[in-house]
Amino acid sequence: MNKLLFFLFATLPVSLLAQHSLKIGTQFPIQYAVQYDYHFHPKWSANAQVGVLTKPYDAVILNLLNALGVEQEIVNVLNSAFNFGVITQVGGNYHFGKNYVGALGSWIHLNAADTPVSAVEAAFNVSVASYPTRPRQNNSNPVTLTLASDLYNVGILYGRRFTFANPKIELHTEFSFAKTIASSSYVESPQRALETLSTLVDAELKTTYLDYGYLPSINVFFVYKFGRN
Repeated sequence: MNKLLFFLFATLPVSLLAQHSLKIGTQFPIQYAVQYDYHFHPKWSANAQVGVLTKPYDAVILNLLNALGVEQEIVNVLNSAFNFGVITQVGGNYHFGKNYVGALGSWIHLNAADTPVSAVEAAFNVSVASYPTRPRQNNSNPVTLTLASDLYNVGILYGRRFTFANPKIELHTEFSFAKTIASSSYVESPQRALETLSTLVDAELKTTYLDYGYLPSINVFFVYKFGRN
């Protein structure tokens, strides 16, 4: 107990002097996001963020993949997956004046419960009907597919703060660049046993994500600060 009290009193001045911020904005063309920033030192801060990938950014990303040379069949498969995604991110920044630079890591989860069977068959040169029927399923039932991907990314950013008369409110603009360094994907169906196909899909999409997983973005955040001014 004495050690706990000592720790609390020792860290209390740091907590009181810390600057906390809530940031709400967008990272074009990736996501809409909410971020919590903990400015624990005059020069250093840490942050955690959650966001969603949805319209119209899904179409922008797919068009970029097309422009970069990803096969149209693969883009067709990803079309449903990129309709909605959840993105979590953590990072740290070094501040100098009204500028800051930082490093980040993020996880993107994409899930498409209505992936077209024809798109998967064309992209991976398979016939879904050739895979075993699951127990208690009828061959005549229409096959439905779910495609999911998890992308793991690392990146860097540069940002600048714009202040207003109210010291609690700021506008932050950033340029960030991230790269996908690992991924995991699967396809499943309640009607068919697709474990073998899922392994194939994971291998093919892993190559695509690693080769084309470049994530530049322009970020704009409205910021509310609380704690120390």
